[in-house]
Amino acid sequence: ELDPPKMENLPSLLQKSGYRTGFVGKSHLVDHAILNRPDKWEEHGLMTYGKNADPNDPEVDKAMKHNHKWWQERIADYGFDYVNSIYSANLRELFNEPLNVHNIEWTTKAALEFIEQSKDQPFFLYYAPTLPHGPDPWIRDKEGNFKYSLDADPKITGEGVVKADYSFMPTREEIKKLVKEQGFSPKTAYVTLMDAAVGALVDKLDALGLAENTILIVTSDHGAWRYGKTTLYEGGLRVPLVVRWPAKVKPGSTYPHLVSNIDNAPTIFAAAGVTPPKDYQMDGKSLLPVLTGKETKPVHQAIFAEIGYSRAVITESGWKYIAIRYPKPVQRKIEAGETFPRFKGEGGELPYLVRNTHLGHNSSRHNKNYFQRDQLYDLNTDPMEKDNLAEKDLAQLKKMQNLLAKFLQTFHDRPFGEFTSASSQ
Repeated sequence: ELDPPKMENLPSLLQKSGYRTGFVGKSHLVDHAILNRPDKWEEHGLMTYGKNADPNDPEVDKAMKHNHKWWQERIADYGFDYVNSIYSANLRELFNEPLNVHNIEWTTKAALEFIEQSKDQPFFLYYAPTLPHGPDPWIRDKEGNFKYSLDADPKITGEGVVKADYSFMPTREEIKKLVKEQGFSPKTAYVTLMDAAVGALVDKLDALGLAENTILIVTSDHGAWRYGKTTLYEGGLRVPLVVRWPAKVKPGSTYPHLVSNIDNAPTIFAAAGVTPPKDYQMDGKSLLPVLTGKETKPVHQAIFAEIGYSRAVITESGWKYIAIRYPKPVQRKIEAGETFPRFKGEGGELPYLVRNTHLGHNSSRHNKNYFQRDQLYDLNTDPMEKDNLAEKDLAQLKKMQNLLAKFLQTFHDRPFGEFTSASSQ
């Protein structure tokens, strides 16, 4: 058996404080190493099926439902009372081609069920739909159908074949008709489908009389513009953040200052009236005063970001610095003239910033400064991050490097070039 998690987290602490907690949708975090080794599934109690197996086959459907239940129980260990309609990762990583389709109605139905079951007590729901991630929902097949989204079989889900009533949302045909009538491209219909799912949640809260004091947060884990997903460019870092809380948040209010996703946990704790243990470390700040209109000034003068071999700082005044530093073993290979993997196998003088060569290929192709060691941008005048000022404004570069060093030196035993104390890499 797998060991239970040893560390507390947001849902487990809320759970201990009397909240009913729920998890619906995509995980991509829990036991990913197991998921990636289907040849070892049976050792962990999972059942296998063929890559092109038909979910309508009773034996295949049985295996998929068994595996879904296995993941439900495993994710529950992380502090959730309710786990349903889950995808343990991206759809293709279910290792079955017919399952590689989006079904937001299936996940939304579970979210609505959780709300209904929890209406008489405080609750916390984490809901991660698979849209708009790949498989690209706007892709058409030879017949012109959106094979991964609106024209996929609505019975195909992460637990095999499920027949369910989805009347709480417009049908997919109604969605396509609406988009056409409003003059939008049919390729954007998946966005309207997502809107309908959020609308179903809002309608449920309204119907149960819970909307007034329920906080609804809509956000994303990363952006995708200009293949920024695996970079620290604005195309990857900037994400939507919409909060609905009728009792406290004034409709139409905005906040123009820096915030970060690490602010989510302290904000939720503060709004829920839950005080984490003294030794529970959080890097962010509560945005509760911002949401309630008590604070209009910046809560951060600067924020930190990292991915792969790169680190960045962004200031409230609009300056941004990105540094690329390689661990010593990688740097020695660079100096020795070794080449590094490229998409489709070709060698490169420098490694991509992340391990995924497909993402590295596209990110480097769409961002001309991708491999540059030091990058300085004035986002006020250059929001597209095209003009690297690192060699043009040495004084500002030094300020930003000192700021990055202050952030990096708060981490234990995580060396990053000259920015951290002398520890081995």
